[in-house]
Amino acid sequence: MGLADVMAVVAGADAVVTVDGGIAHVAVACGRPTLALIGPTDPAIWFPYESFGPFRAMCARPACHPCDRHFCPPQEFVCLPALTAAAVVEALPLLGGSGAGR
Repeated sequence: MGLADVMAVVAGADAVVTVDGGIAHVAVACGRPTLALIGPTDPAIWFPYESFGPFRAMCARPACHPCDRHFCPPQEFVCLPALTAAAVVEALPLLGGSGAGR
């Protein structure tokens, strides 16, 4: 699947759940309700869209947050694993939009 295909899928989605990265920014640019799962980075810097629409960042913020590490030893990697599937599903209705919560 190429970038154009990914962009078409995102543009047609009712809502998008993604990690912090290019797909999150594409979803926002397409105006799709977006829940960005933020790991070690600061969402205020890398996902500053929350005041512009149905865009939300979900971030665990452990004691070591934010950081700029590119690698964490497994026993220290807690920021993304703390964002459970149940917590993500619970956050979806907060997006609003036509597909949130489905």
